[in-house]
Amino acid sequence: MRFAPRRPLTAAEIALVQPLFRDGLDYMQIRIQSGGWLGLPHMTRAALAHGNTLVFPPRLVHHDFAEANDATKVWFVHELVHAWQWQRGFRLWRHGARLALRGGYGKLQRAYRYQHLLPHTERFCDLNMEQQADLIAHYFDAAFLQGDGSVHDRTRHVEQLPHYRALLADFLVNPCNLALVPARGAHRAPLV
Repeated sequence: MRFAPRRPLTAAEIALVQPLFRDGLDYMQIRIQSGGWLGLPHMTRAALAHGNTLVFPPRLVHHDFAEANDATKVWFVHELVHAWQWQRGFRLWRHGARLALRGGYGKLQRAYRYQHLLPHTERFCDLNMEQQADLIAHYFDAAFLQGDGSVHDRTRHVEQLPHYRALLADFLVNPCNLALVPARGAHRAPLV
């Protein structure tokens, strides 16, 4: 099936994530793009968010992410978190570049790791942009999905649900809160 280069979210995609983001995301502004980064075709499995546009590799984009397996839904939510950050005034490219310069996107994907921070991080805004996106996506997996076997760490996500709820308390109460995006200096936290 061929996909249009850019499309809005489907009604089913909005229904899938609205219990999570509620009115904290302007769904009508989000676009899904099949294609590449800066016009180059993706040869990887990487997606990226450019403002309100979520760019997925052509072979991995879905006509409706609500119909995808759970692992793909978790990935979709991760990218939506970046649009949510953008809509709160957070500059994705600047902070993403800083994480890249610190080696966060290399083979070890250190920018995404947050598990070691759960016991002693009190504020969601103290996480970097990728840690925030993964934490919300993993919370979504544990709290909203039924578990179709496609998410590698689902058992850990379910076990960590109380920790996720504690760290996401402010987000869960008011996802519109501008103070929830990564705080100044969050990108400087040690990457392990």
